[in-house]
Amino acid sequence: MLRYFDFIDESDKEQNFFEGFEKLEVMQFGHLKRSKLIDKWNTLGQDNLISDKMLAEKNDMMARDVNVVIGNNFVPSYPFFLMILLQTAESGLPHNNKESAYGYYYELLITQSFVNLKMQHNEIDAYYTYISELAYHFFEKDISEVTKEEFQNFNNCFNKEYDSHHQLDKMLKRLLNSSILESQSGSYKFKYRYIYYYFVAKYLSTRLAESEVRRIVIKMCADIYIEEYANIFMFLTHLSKDPYILEEINKQAKQVFNEIIPTTLDNDITRLNKLAIQVPKIVYKNIEVKKHREERLIAMDEEKEEQLRRDQVIKREENKKNNSMDDAAKLNVAFKTIEILGQILRNHYGSIKADQKYMLAEEAYLIGLRTLGTFLTALNENIENIAVKVQRIIEQEEVELNKSEIEHKASLILFNLSCAISYHTIRKVAESVGSNDLYSTYQKITDRYDTVAVKLIEVSIKLDQSRSLPYNYIKKLTESISGNIMAESLLKVLVI
Repeated sequence: MLRYFDFIDESDKEQNFFEGFEKLEVMQFGHLKRSKLIDKWNTLGQDNLISDKMLAEKNDMMARDVNVVIGNNFVPSYPFFLMILLQTAESGLPHNNKESAYGYYYELLITQSFVNLKMQHNEIDAYYTYISELAYHFFEKDISEVTKEEFQNFNNCFNKEYDSHHQLDKMLKRLLNSSILESQSGSYKFKYRYIYYYFVAKYLSTRLAESEVRRIVIKMCADIYIEEYANIFMFLTHLSKDPYILEEINKQAKQVFNEIIPTTLDNDITRLNKLAIQVPKIVYKNIEVKKHREERLIAMDEEKEEQLRRDQVIKREENKKNNSMDDAAKLNVAFKTIEILGQILRNHYGSIKADQKYMLAEEAYLIGLRTLGTFLTALNENIENIAVKVQRIIEQEEVELNKSEIEHKASLILFNLSCAISYHTIRKVAESVGSNDLYSTYQKITDRYDTVAVKLIEVSIKLDQSRSLPYNYIKKLTESISGNIMAESLLKVLVI
């Protein structure tokens, strides 16, 4: 019988064995396929023992955990990795309390790679140190791969610094066989991005007292829209509870659109409300729950593919050259920062003190509302000019409409655009920070600000996290926003 590790042995014997075989590639699972795998996992042997409601709740809980671990492609969503995560979640294995529950998953995936290497505990510690230094070497030099000669130079420097005696060929064999590295065209690179991100963060987390490392943390917070920085920072929050990290990300978050007052979606949108005479009607379609979920997951997969295409447009080198950011870059920073703050809050809700939780959650809310305020303010101040341009486009495309109809249609387009952007901003904040374990923190924010915008974020979180419809809260909010056409429209869309 062939074992898994027989396949990763790179000897000539195994290479000859595979000659004549057709090579197929296992693809990563998107949201839809992950959902189906989780459903099959949870129904295994439980077909007649679990209700549809309990199954849906269990699937949702496990999907949230898996999606957080996978993150922004931190961990490749191959079936092999997914099965490890599902098995670990199901078994409820204990983990090191120094790290978050999700940090434990990353540790598990990496440790799993070492199983067949038969290393002693003290060897694993030295191995972690070696990989951390290697990852930081890649990060510091801004490289993605090294030649064997360059690797030899690194190995020599490491041995000198740590007074160790690592043999390069032996170390390379271990790194390749454990799938930490891979070899391509005579060069060596980290096989999976999450391993690289994790070990760079591991290096930084043990040296946070050093001024150079703190400078790097400040740089990553300031340029959090760079994917590499964002991902390393997320792992850094898994590995260290140093207050400096939370204070720095919060300080940088306050700089995003700091010249803009957060929108309240109340008196500041009076002119926009005049664009619509009444609350637009929303048609509720009674569709089967499972079908609706699948359609939503397919849409999420399509959105993810589009996001990956957008991310590829932003080159790290170009970002480094730009000392000032335009509004598009600021928008990217804003949403990345909201994601980071949300993941810190959800992953560490049990170990972050109340005042720090409030500080981070409040800033996540305010970044979203300042970002939305930027758009709504610009639209408010230029509404006549923009309306005229939209009317000209309508005139060219729909010649049968009279002037009054054109003006009415242009107004509705601008109103709907405002609603759409407001809705997506509210959902971004709610999806990023939403957690049952943070309800008291959200309530404190609502009590302090008591604005329509903050209440809409809270109701969006409640709709996502509650097992039942928060009817009384929705009823009370509906009464309080009566006459605010945009707010009423947003609430309807959030609920339906």
